[in-house]
Amino acid sequence: MGRPAGLGLRRARNLELEPAITIGVHLPVDGALVVEGTAERHVGVAPGLAEALVAAFAKYAAPPRAYRVDPASWADPSGGIWMVTPRVVFGWTSFPADATRWRFGGG
Repeated sequence: MGRPAGLGLRRARNLELEPAITIGVHLPVDGALVVEGTAERHVGVAPGLAEALVAAFAKYAAPPRAYRVDPASWADPSGGIWMVTPRVVFGWTSFPADATRWRFGGG
């Protein structure tokens, strides 16, 4: 049978070996949010949470993205979902005038 496709993806294999992660999100106009932290795979995601996540990302199911998720795979012990614990977050809407840094976990 092997591993589910999600765990076979390069990003999942990389995170299994090295869970340090940086995520960047572009905000409207010139804003951005950058999260640095640690990724951890969680299995057995509660059905209510899985359904809420699917609903939140429904906009990505429309073309051109056509991103589809199967919430059942998040609850399956051979699947799961990656969750990020932030260490530091940077954000701004008008760089460098309002650049802000938040630190988490005493780091």
